[in-house]
Formats: sequence, C-alpha cells, structure tokens
Amino acid sequence: YLQVGHQIWFSSFLFLFCFLLSADESVILFKDRKYYIWLLVDWKTSKIVAWHFSRYRDYSNGIKLLKQIKKHSQLITTDGLPVYKQAIEELFSSGVHQRVKLGHNNAVESRYSLLKDFIWTKRGFKKFSNIPKYINGWVYIHNLFKDLRGDKNAIIQFLLSIITIS
Repeated sequence: YLQVGHQIWFSSFLFLFCFLLSADESVILFKDRKYYIWLLVDWKTSKIVAWHFSRYRDYSNGIKLLKQIKKHSQLITTDGLPVYKQAIEELFSSGVHQRVKLGHNNAVESRYSLLKDFIWTKRGFKKFSNIPKYINGWVYIHNLFKDLRGDKNAIIQFLLSIITIS
C-alpha cells in the first residue's frame, strides 16, 4: 500500500510541477500515398506544442519533431516506434523517454480523430503544398480552443479581432 501511495503521490507531483509531453504520429493519405503527421502534446494543457509533416516515419523525422521543443521535458511518452527512444536519448537523456502501450498515449492520440474529422470535412487536401498550412491552421485553432476553454463565442470574437480586410 505504501508503494502504491508513493507512486500516486509521485505521479501527481510530476503532473503538477514538471513539463510532460506525449509524442505520436499518424498516417494521412494524399493521392493514395501515405504521409505522416507527428504531434507533441503537453499533458497539462492538452495543447499541441510542436508538429511535423513528413513522407516517412523514420528517425530523422522524429528528430525534426523533437528539436521544436522550446523547453526541456522531464518525460516524453510515446508508443513503441523505436525512433522515439533513439531520438529522445540523443537530444535529452536516457531517463526522459517512457514507452506506453499502443492506444495508451491518449494525450496525443485523441488529437488525431479531431484532425482527421477536419480533413474529412474539407473532403481531403487538394494541393500538396497546402497541407502544412492547413495543419498549422488546425493546430492554431485547437490551441486557441484550449486557451479559451472551449468558449465558441470567445473564439469567434478573437478570430474576428485578428482578421483584417484589405
């Protein structure tokens, strides 16, 4: 019992006082070719702190995602893709990476259904060169939604305040 209590206290301590991230990648199709969207999500805020779009699911793209982190994370959870462990250990240290079971990295995995709904609503991407722009816009709106606690009126007001007609 003491060990379990200690574990719960330690987990709560980590969550409250440390910068914790989850990383994952998901496939999207463009003209019958696979591409990958990589996300890093902050556990506390559920905001996307970094993203990357690539053709391949490899070490070099894992590094590109992780190099976008502005602040050193104390823990990064990932699924079993080996490139994460290698990239995290190279950029940070061996104690930062924690592998979780497939389907248990919900802080980041749950974002993909929202992104794929956005893509589906648009009826897919029309031009390859626009994909990063759409992802960036989606990330911006996603994080704004988190900042404004889902208040749709506040989101609309904010967006209207920054849009200029020229």
